[in-house]
Amino acid sequence: MMIWVIFGAILIGMLAIDLGIMNKGTQTLTTKEALRNSIVWVSIGLLFGVFVYFAYERNWFGIGLHIGHPHSGATALTQYISGYLVELSLSVDNLFVFALIFNYFKVPAQSQHRVLFWGIIIALLLRGLMIFGGVALVNRFHWIEYGFAMIIIYSAYRMWKSGDDGLDIEQMPMVIWLRKWIRMVPFFKEDHFFTKEGGKWHATPLFLTFLVVNVVDVVFAFDSIPAIFAITHDEFLIFTSNIFAILGLRSLYFLLIGMMEKFTHLKTALIVILLFIGIKMLINKFLPIPSGLALIIILTILVAGVISSLSHKES
Repeated sequence: MMIWVIFGAILIGMLAIDLGIMNKGTQTLTTKEALRNSIVWVSIGLLFGVFVYFAYERNWFGIGLHIGHPHSGATALTQYISGYLVELSLSVDNLFVFALIFNYFKVPAQSQHRVLFWGIIIALLLRGLMIFGGVALVNRFHWIEYGFAMIIIYSAYRMWKSGDDGLDIEQMPMVIWLRKWIRMVPFFKEDHFFTKEGGKWHATPLFLTFLVVNVVDVVFAFDSIPAIFAITHDEFLIFTSNIFAILGLRSLYFLLIGMMEKFTHLKTALIVILLFIGIKMLINKFLPIPSGLALIIILTILVAGVISSLSHKES
């Protein structure tokens, strides 16, 4: 229990730093600022892996003593890094979709940060519920792993079949319902979600954008969270790797927004990773793949996707 209290305090502190220091004000991050912040967040996420190693190696606060949890620092570290990389790479792909949503609603650049920050807050809460609910299900019904495996493999298939224009925002039921039943002004009011017009409160297009981004993120979470269950069943490793991966997404978005077209083969790499993870989960009872080998395979696929994308762009 103490380990969760400590991590909760760390998480609150990091969110305060992100809101008040690293991204002070409402201005759009410059590429230099976004690069600096992204390096800081990735470094923090990787440095937490050092804590994971020693916490599990020395069983701090009783961590790593439960059945089904890694009992060595090395195993815990490889599982944490694998989960972190999977969530981070899938989240980067999600950022491309967020860019399409911002472009569709014509959200001013200086207002996008607000949607992303509060979107991350909502993502932390919802993913926490999904992770702990998923752990409870897996521990109670072991056969559900096969269901997760099929979800992951289907996600890979869906990603392969979908094109860049696969998201029809205008026809989303939520968008249609909100536009019909919620008072909404057709203009942005700085970075406010609501504004008062004629003595009545109205939602702004920024609020609609915020809701769409969160719904899309929840849909994507059904891909990434089952994928991490193929790596570990330890709720602490699943939750922390997820959280550290998405904490820096706001900075990463402003870093990648101008170079998204360069990552032409990233989606292919993600499809291969999802297929590998789904198959790994299916065969785990009969042919378990060591955590270290799984990490090497995931890293290799990611690096190959990035190098292939950059080489294709140069040619």
